[in-house]
Amino acid sequence: MLLAPSWALAVAVGTLRGAYRPPPRFRASQVSTPMGGVPTTGGMFQGFDVALLATAPTAVLLWADVGVAAVATVQTVLTVVVAAGVLWAVGRRRD
Repeated sequence: MLLAPSWALAVAVGTLRGAYRPPPRFRASQVSTPMGGVPTTGGMFQGFDVALLATAPTAVLLWADVGVAAVATVQTVLTVVVAAGVLWAVGRRRD
């Protein structure tokens, strides 16, 4: 229960980054798939990487058998730092 707010913030920030990603460049070459052409810009993974980065300490620290209070503290601090960085980058972006 201690990690729920941190994980919620991490997923929300990942969603925000994914929503504000630049549009794909269809002028570049595309990868042919059975579902159609996919741009090679890698835009599908923006947002997912932030959520994975912000929630990774939980898995690492629980695997290392660290106390729950330490896991919650490290998770919260890293999530706030990642959230601040993404919000700064989104606010700075100009189209």
